[in-house]
Amino acid sequence: MNEEQINQMMQEYEANMTDYTQMDVTAAQSIDPAMMDTLAWIWMAMNGLSLIMYITVAIGLYLINKKLWEKYPWVAFIPLVQLYSYFSASKKSWLHYLVFPILAVIVWAFLAIFTFWVSLLIAYIYALVMWIRLVHAISVRTGRWVGTTIWFIFIPFIMYPLVWYKMDENKSSNENKEVEKNNEL
Repeated sequence: MNEEQINQMMQEYEANMTDYTQMDVTAAQSIDPAMMDTLAWIWMAMNGLSLIMYITVAIGLYLINKKLWEKYPWVAFIPLVQLYSYFSASKKSWLHYLVFPILAVIVWAFLAIFTFWVSLLIAYIYALVMWIRLVHAISVRTGRWVGTTIWFIFIPFIMYPLVWYKMDENKSSNENKEVEKNNEL
C-alpha cells in the first residue's frame, strides 16, 4: 500500500463518519409528537393513580388508628412519618421492625462485595419479612387474620379503608378499656 491509497482510505473513512456536533436534530425532536403526547398522558395517569392510592392508604390507616384510640392518628397523612401510624396500630417496637432491617441492609451491603451480593438479597428478604409481620400485627389487632395480611400487602389502598369499615367497634373500645386498666395498675 502506498501513501496515496492510505490517504484515499482515510478520506473515505472520514466521509462516512457522522459529525454529531453539526447535527440540528436533538433526541426529543426525533420522537414523534403524538408519541410524546401519549407518554405524557401515561405519566400523568400513573402519578394520579399513585396519589389516589397513597391518599386511600393514609385515610384507611388514619381511621384504623382513630378507631383503635391511638395517639396522633393524623400522622398517617405525612410521608415517612406515616411509619409511626403503622407501629402504633400494630403495637410493635419500631426498633425491631424498622432499625434492625435498615442496619441489616447497610451492613450486608458492605458484605455483598465478598459474598457476591447474596447477603444484600438476604437483607432485603429480612426487611420484607419484618414488613409482613408488622402488617400482620395490624390485621390481628383489628380482628382479622392471615388472609387480610396478604390483601394488605397486595392491595393496601382497598384493604385499609375496608378493614376500618368492617372493624368491630366493640373490639377497639374493649381493647382501649383493657389498656386503661393496665395503666391504672
